[in-house]
Amino acid sequence: MKKYTKALIIVALLLMGITVWNWKSNQVRLTNGSIYLGYFTQVPPNYEELLQQTYGQSPHYANFGDVKISIEKTIKEKYYIVYSWVNGDQSYFAVNSIIENTKKNKLNKDDFSSMYIKDDKGNTLFPLPYYSIVDFPSDQPLGWKQILYVKFYPLDKDVKTVDIYITYKGEQKVIEDVPVS
Repeated sequence: MKKYTKALIIVALLLMGITVWNWKSNQVRLTNGSIYLGYFTQVPPNYEELLQQTYGQSPHYANFGDVKISIEKTIKEKYYIVYSWVNGDQSYFAVNSIIENTKKNKLNKDDFSSMYIKDDKGNTLFPLPYYSIVDFPSDQPLGWKQILYVKFYPLDKDVKTVDIYITYKGEQKVIEDVPVS
C-alpha cells in the first residue's frame, strides 16, 4: 500500500509540475522583440501618439452658452417595405447628436426647439414629425447629457455635405459642412 501511495504522490507532483511549466511558458512569450506578459499589459508601440489624440469629440458642434450640441453621426437608411397589402419606400436620412452641458448642470428637454438641414445642392429639408431626445445613459441618466435623433426625408444621391441649423433655447446656430456618410 505504501508503494502505491508513493507512486501516486510522485505522479501527482509530476503532473502539477508539467501544468505549472506549461502555464508559465504560455504567460511569457516574445512578440516582435518585446515581452508579452498577458492581455492587459500589452501596449502598442505608438501609445504616446495615441494618447495625444482626442477621442469621442466631434469636429462638428455648436455651443449655446454652457450647452454643446455635437453631431455624432449621420445616417442614410435605405428601407423598402413589401408586406401584405402595404408597400413603399421607407428610406430616410437621420442626424444623431449629443447635447451636453459642459458644466455638468441638468438639461431640460424642452430647450431644444428645432433642426433643419440644407444640402450642398441648395435644397432645404425639414424633419419628419419624429425626433427623440433620450437621457444618456438610459439606465442611469447623468442629467447633463442627452442623445438627439432627428429623421429627414432621404437626400439626393450626389449630396456630399449638409449644413445643420439648430435652434436651442430660442437661439439658432449653424453647423456647416457635415459630411454625409
